[in-house]
Amino acid sequence: MDENDDDDVVGFFRDGDKEAFNRLFKRFFDPLVHHIEVKFGDFHLAEDAAIETWHAIHAMGGSQLVADTAHFWNLLKLIGNQRAIDNWRRRRPAQELPSEDQQGTPFVIPAAMADPIVKLIQQDELARLAGAIRGLRLPHRAVVIMYYLEDIPVETIATNFNVSEGTVYRWLHEARQELLRYLSDGEQGLR
Repeated sequence: MDENDDDDVVGFFRDGDKEAFNRLFKRFFDPLVHHIEVKFGDFHLAEDAAIETWHAIHAMGGSQLVADTAHFWNLLKLIGNQRAIDNWRRRRPAQELPSEDQQGTPFVIPAAMADPIVKLIQQDELARLAGAIRGLRLPHRAVVIMYYLEDIPVETIATNFNVSEGTVYRWLHEARQELLRYLSDGEQGLR
């Protein structure tokens, strides 16, 4: 498949063709894994980050985020690298974390963190928030995911969308207002 074919598939993806997403996955998954592996030196970390990247692209309705193959590849690398960094931080060996403070007092997990009821409530709140994010309109959903979940800087988001940083800040503000309205209205929805 040459670059022109890739641009056509990206165009079909942008138009909402689900088969185009599958073709892009087949075409770019291995190169993305390789790109991340070269940067981090860990195949399993790279593979996990690549899978999470594709989930993120799918969740944010990535079809409207890309103009052409080069833009799509840059977006994949950007999200993939951020996922790899996040995963690497979570996978640090336990021995790097101190087991006690300087006075020799062991660190203890607070009871609230260990309580399964608290965990269930937190999971329910996260599920509700995820539903609210899925209900956002496309530019709002994309910037919320990129900024808050992927920790991508505003200037990078603006460059990827080819808009000013002020526009990204406005989208974030509008998204927060929609999320607040949704979460305060309960199950009524965003629109």
